[in-house]
Amino acid sequence: MSKILYLHQYFKTPSEAGASRSYFLAKAMVENGHQVILITQGDENRTLNIDGVEVVMLKNHYSNKMGILDRIKSYFGFYWSAKRAAKKFEFDLVYATSTPLLVGWLGRKIARIRGIGYFFEVRDLWPDFPIQAGVLPFPFSWMLRRMERLIYRDAQKIITCSKGIYETVIQRTIPGKVIVASNFSPFPKVEIAPNGKNFIYFGSLGRFNGIELWRPILERWKEMDAGAQWYVVGEGAQETLVTELSKEFPFIHLVKPMPRNELPSFLREKNIRYSWVTFSNLPVLQTNSPNKLFDSWQWGLIPIINQEGWMKDWCNEQAAVFYDSHLPEKTIKRIQEVNHSPSEWMSFQKGTDRAAEFFQANKSIFEVLKILPNKTGNLQKWAVISTVHPPYDQRLSQRIPELISAKNMVFYLGKGRGLAHFSSPFARVFFFYPYMLFWILWHRIKGVHLSDPELLPLGIFLKKLGFEVIWDVHEDFEEQFFLKKESNAVFLKWIARWEKKLLKSGAKLMVTEKYYAELTRYKDFSPTVVPNVPSSYPFKQIAHLFDEESSHPKFIYVGIINEHRGMQELFQAWKNVKLEYPNAELILVGRSNLDIPAEITHLEGPWLEVAGSISGAWAGISFIKRTNPTTNYPLQSYPTKIGEYAALGLPVICNRTPIHSEYLQDTGVFLQEITVEEMTSVFLHFIRDKEKRAQLKQNALLKSSRIQKNSTNLSKSSELYEL
Repeated sequence: MSKILYLHQYFKTPSEAGASRSYFLAKAMVENGHQVILITQGDENRTLNIDGVEVVMLKNHYSNKMGILDRIKSYFGFYWSAKRAAKKFEFDLVYATSTPLLVGWLGRKIARIRGIGYFFEVRDLWPDFPIQAGVLPFPFSWMLRRMERLIYRDAQKIITCSKGIYETVIQRTIPGKVIVASNFSPFPKVEIAPNGKNFIYFGSLGRFNGIELWRPILERWKEMDAGAQWYVVGEGAQETLVTELSKEFPFIHLVKPMPRNELPSFLREKNIRYSWVTFSNLPVLQTNSPNKLFDSWQWGLIPIINQEGWMKDWCNEQAAVFYDSHLPEKTIKRIQEVNHSPSEWMSFQKGTDRAAEFFQANKSIFEVLKILPNKTGNLQKWAVISTVHPPYDQRLSQRIPELISAKNMVFYLGKGRGLAHFSSPFARVFFFYPYMLFWILWHRIKGVHLSDPELLPLGIFLKKLGFEVIWDVHEDFEEQFFLKKESNAVFLKWIARWEKKLLKSGAKLMVTEKYYAELTRYKDFSPTVVPNVPSSYPFKQIAHLFDEESSHPKFIYVGIINEHRGMQELFQAWKNVKLEYPNAELILVGRSNLDIPAEITHLEGPWLEVAGSISGAWAGISFIKRTNPTTNYPLQSYPTKIGEYAALGLPVICNRTPIHSEYLQDTGVFLQEITVEEMTSVFLHFIRDKEKRAQLKQNALLKSSRIQKNSTNLSKSSELYEL
């Protein structure tokens, strides 16, 4: 098992006031056979053994009462002392948790010196927060942005503590190496008395905890003379403001901080029902994962929150009450409904129970434990390189790193991740080759994973230098060239030569389909078939949006929109469908070289960006013409979209091809030929036959579950990368 260096400047145990997530994670690591050395700050230099975790405390002081300069001094004080302390220990993995961001930089620095991997846990988005707060001007904001990008780039895995943080971080790094291990409450479940009416705020009283936003509701509450008491348990820069409010509003009581495990007794003693979970109105704070929120759910309290985003979503589940400081009357009305209606109280109790169940501590701890490597020693470095595919490409920038990064260090070099965008392949080769060679040598890469034909000469050169090379065939380039003009034949000839030379030099061949493995040109090179099914990104995050059908017929198509995908026939067929079902909706997502009719919605962007618009779809669409009508070349490519539809639990309407039939089986509705008449008939029958739709949906949901648990590709990739 691994020896782990755990870096957390603000480490707390349950017997102290503050967040104890790191205590429970480190303890679980030890219980699973890992050895953990945790470096943190304290009042003096000392080393303790806390439940099997070797805790090294370094004398350093930090408080949110500090000014900016004192905070910076504290950050760097911990950085240098922790860096010196780490030299005394042997370990083979670094686990660094923010904030501050400097701890992530420390983890990266130590890992690079030792030649090992590091994991970075993101609790709060930095430097977004100080930038939006206006306390980090240029050029300091630019410096921290670059620091953040490098920390993300070089981290082996990135653990995010909320859905909001996850959705931001995946846009700044390789999505496939980012996971959500949500924040949680580690304390036992507590039942609160149903007749409670009082309020509590517990936690930091910092400048951005939204204390100033309480005034509107406090003024209305005082006018009502409702009698409920407000307890503020904490300390920080805004203590003075709370003291001033308590003089103006006698029902407010400031209480000194207490250990988290003592709070449940306080809640029962003070007859508390509601907890305040507020922050200032900065967009970045909508991504937060506040400990007080998860503790509130665990203890049966009803949180009152003021942030949009993922936290507000739980208001719709009756697990929280939303507070808009501009409309305090709405919040007061909702509180009174709960106080005076047993049924409303029970609804909120069920809602908070659902939230507590959803954010169970064991679930999040397991998400972290399962990505920790079991082997020790230095990790091999691999680079996934693409000059063509965008950062959110499902296979390259997400799935491949996800498959191998738990065992090896993985870097992704592509558009938006170190390479600019050039439309000309000549410009890409001319500008990128020198940079990529320098980058590979500088990072001491063991092997490269290449996916674009224009990278074949680079692969040949790297093989001569002794690097491992994997040539990834996830589309038939002959097919792609024949979809275009015949003038591309000269390029096809050179690509075929380069590919053959690369494979003869000993590069490993990886293909996504049996069809490719059986191509004549690959018969002597033992291709490894790794099916192109979707990884967990981003489908676990959005699958719930497709659990229920929309109230009107709704269909989606995701992918390239051109005549080879049967789009012209689809446009005509959809006009016929709209005649009978005027409210039916068809949404096309992807790049298009066609004029799309006005009655059809066209969107562009990755899944996470468009998910809200396509939620509730009844089925996905996938049409492939069997031959190129211009060249008569057979079209056999695997449409990535059918795996993505399956991952979302969607039935698929498609024409019958060997690939569609083999993969979809009992989740597909098949046309024999792509014609306007047959498309129209299939759509209308699908809409009318509710029972058949329900059966297809059930089959698709079962397939979705299997995809999320799939380990076939992991084992095959393990063989390919010799893990």
